[in-house]
This record gives sequence, C-alpha cells and structure tokens, in this order.
Amino acid sequence: MLTVVADAANFSSMRLTPTEKASMAATWTRILIEIVPEDRLLDALDRAMVDHKSSFMVNGYDLKLAYERIIDEETEARRQMRREADEENRKSNPVKFCPERFRHLSESGDVSIVNVCNISQDVVAPCRACRPKAYEAWYERHIEKHGGAVAAELSPYVEKPALTLVKSDAEIIPSAAEIASLLSEYNSLIAELVPETAAHEKLRLIWDEGALCFKHPHTASVTFSPKSLARKIEDYKNIIARADGEKI
Repeated sequence: MLTVVADAANFSSMRLTPTEKASMAATWTRILIEIVPEDRLLDALDRAMVDHKSSFMVNGYDLKLAYERIIDEETEARRQMRREADEENRKSNPVKFCPERFRHLSESGDVSIVNVCNISQDVVAPCRACRPKAYEAWYERHIEKHGGAVAAELSPYVEKPALTLVKSDAEIIPSAAEIASLLSEYNSLIAELVPETAAHEKLRLIWDEGALCFKHPHTASVTFSPKSLARKIEDYKNIIARADGEKI
C-alpha cells in the first residue's frame, strides 16, 4: 500500500513527507482491505489515474470507484464471452443449449403450451426457440386438424411460429410494480374471456420468485417471461376488441 500511496503522490501536485505517506498508507489499508484485493491495488490505481481529472492526489475513494469499474467491465466481458459461446453452442446443438430449455419436457425439445382450441388444456409441441421449423409444421397441422375458423379466431392463445432462433429474455427481472401490473391485467382478461370459474384457477398466473418467471399455479412446466406475457396480454385484448366489434 505504501507503494500505491507514493505513486499516487508522485503523479499529483502534492508533496508528502515519508511520515505522511506511511500514515496515509495505514489509513487506506484499514479502509480498503475488505474492498480491493491486494493484488489489484495497482490496477485500481492505474485506472483511478486514467479517470482522474484533477492535479490533486487520488484518494482511497477514487481507488474504490476505480476497482468497481474494473470489476464491472471484467464481468461484462465475461458475460459477452458466454453470450458468444452460447450462440455458437446453439448453432451446433440448438436443443441442448436452447435459451428456453428450462421449459423442455424431453431431450427432443418439446414444451407444453396452451391448446389452441381449448385454452383450459395444454398440448405438447416442439419448442419454438430451438426448433422453429418443427414448430411451424406442428402449428399448421394443429390449425388444420381443429378447423380453420375456430382455430384462426383462437390462434393468439398459441405462440406464433418464428423461423429464427430467439434470444431468451429470462434474465430481465421486472420490478414489483411491473409484476403486479402484468398479473392484474392478464388475470382480468382471463376472467373476461373465460366465464367458467373453475377454468380461472387453472388459467390464472402467479409470479414465481424462486424461478423469476410467471407461471400457472398448477402447471410448473409452462412459464412466461415478462416479454412473452405482455405479448399474450396484447393478443387477448385484440380478441376482445374483435368480439366487441362483431357485437356492434
């Protein structure tokens, strides 16, 4: 620490006596020992020097901020490396490294989603995130099998096909206010769309604090991110708007 203090003083307009340097080193050590590892002190000093905008000597607080910036940048660099590695892995083995693999029911990459023609039931389909072409084929077969008119009207209840791999938004954690707003809006729409009280309990959503996702109370295999839930809310609003228009 004495070396760090001496370098900081030499780089500034301040001139400290050996006694002052020793006293400052002791204070910095006592304060920073639990914050900046000894082997990163010089890294923190170098970064503090780069960020410093004054001829005054950098202080212990400058070292702390500099070290925190270093850690933030190193953490982001590691995350970027993982994202790039994940992208390569998804290309080589999309099912194994699927961003939605926590929803998979099997090693083949199947997931449980709402039945297009009976929203109180679930059906098994290929995962849209890692098997987009298989999902598109399944979707078309399902629509054709259950009747075009009925299925087309209720199709917003089912995830639309997407021919490109989608990135997971599971890491986006909403605020408590956003969670409450999404749940209130979604569950109100479900109550309006499905009159049966028994169906409400199965279709309503709750927030799983442990898994950090929205889910049905009795169907752990079906989960929703904030983004996907917002899309469902818009789909349900469109269904109600079309129904109201037909009544007029």
